[in-house]
Amino acid sequence: WDQQYDNCIKECDKVLADENLSLVKAEDMYNQVFYKGNSTESIFELQFDDNVQVNYATRYQYGYSGMTNGFLSFPSVLVKGQYSPFNFSIGNGATESVNDYRYKDFIVNNPSVGYYRIFKYAGVRRTESASGETSDYTYRSNTSNWIVYRLSDVILMKAEAVLQRDKEAGIAEAISLVNKTYHRSNPDADTLNTGEYSGLSEVESLVLRERQRELMFEGKRWFDLMRLARRQNDPSPLISYVGKTTSSSKALGKMSSMDALYWPIAKTELESNPKLKQNPFYETTSSSSSN
Repeated sequence: WDQQYDNCIKECDKVLADENLSLVKAEDMYNQVFYKGNSTESIFELQFDDNVQVNYATRYQYGYSGMTNGFLSFPSVLVKGQYSPFNFSIGNGATESVNDYRYKDFIVNNPSVGYYRIFKYAGVRRTESASGETSDYTYRSNTSNWIVYRLSDVILMKAEAVLQRDKEAGIAEAISLVNKTYHRSNPDADTLNTGEYSGLSEVESLVLRERQRELMFEGKRWFDLMRLARRQNDPSPLISYVGKTTSSSKALGKMSSMDALYWPIAKTELESNPKLKQNPFYETTSSSSSN
């Protein structure tokens, strides 16, 4: 966040050196990481239990056996086509994530009803047909934990920091780190290599795309895009991504300044502490006096 890339890499290396941590195999990842929880790649995980406290956030936002249609779904424009991180064409005949486990494990492909349900955290397992063309999804009846940090997040965190610190000199290392999570979910795919990407900008997009594939529905995407905007001190890069999933000019217009990307300070907090200053964006809006 503060662009202290040396310190970020040092902290990532401490985690990556821990021999007790390892990525779970692709075929076991869903059940071990998101259904059972506390897997070998978990670093910081909030514990929930039906007898103590239910994780209502994932239960109702994503779904469970009692309500398989959660309140949220995956935007159809991101499922297939030019904006999707899956089956992504990188030119020269090369394509990322053609047969990605995450495409099937994290999203229920249900176009007949006009939306794509979120399966991550909502289910127990996915069973694939012999042809591999269809899948059966079994939903959980118990509550889920919530993973704050896991090993793949740290691997890709380091890839981002290496690129920002070393620029072109860090491309090879960054792609090598991306391959660790990419190959886990694409075990039969060719290794991603520097010859497929033209320069720093394309590799930065690769890291952002891999974080999207790996960490979708884990509460990371907005913050990934915010770091992108903060580095350039410009909301335009963030808006370009958000604009793919909404046609609301009003919503996008409200993101036109950097200050608009942060919450206002509550009126009660301002009254309690006169040294606090309101977010400038909200000083000029009619809502600032009541929020």
